[in-house]
Amino acid sequence: MPEGTPVWIHNGQHTGRWEGDPSYGVQPASGQLKITVDKTNIRTGPSTGAFVITRLAKNTVIEKTGVVRDWYQVKLNDGKTGYVYNANVVNAGKDTGMDTIRPASGRVQITASRANVRTAPSLSAPIIQKAVNGTVFSLTGQGREWYEIQLSNGYKAYLHQSVAKKVN
Repeated sequence: MPEGTPVWIHNGQHTGRWEGDPSYGVQPASGQLKITVDKTNIRTGPSTGAFVITRLAKNTVIEKTGVVRDWYQVKLNDGKTGYVYNANVVNAGKDTGMDTIRPASGRVQITASRANVRTAPSLSAPIIQKAVNGTVFSLTGQGREWYEIQLSNGYKAYLHQSVAKKVN
């Protein structure tokens, strides 16, 4: 099992439903990333505690294959999979991955009768929960099509802008 893979440890009794933080799952994304710092570590998992596979120099372009929290999953030229911290790269060329989220503040309110709250800004991302019309969330970021929100448990989640609006 690759380092950084979410695991489910239980006592033998379970509901068959993931009980952990869904934002730790790698979500698919594609495109290219360019290193913006003198040297950056490519790690075996999405954590500064993960082993370093290699270090890449500024302006090196790598293939993006996924995203998990503040990390991108990347495929190296030798075929290995690794993770790079998002503050050390920028999208290079055409990005066919998910919406780019920029910091924002305020609140958003559900306008649809039911809205899917997702783990990532993508219609193919897993649904964490469903929210009903009128539900209000704290806004932490906004992209071209998505709102990044904070749930009551402190986790980040995403709402498509077609099902919610900014409110005071």
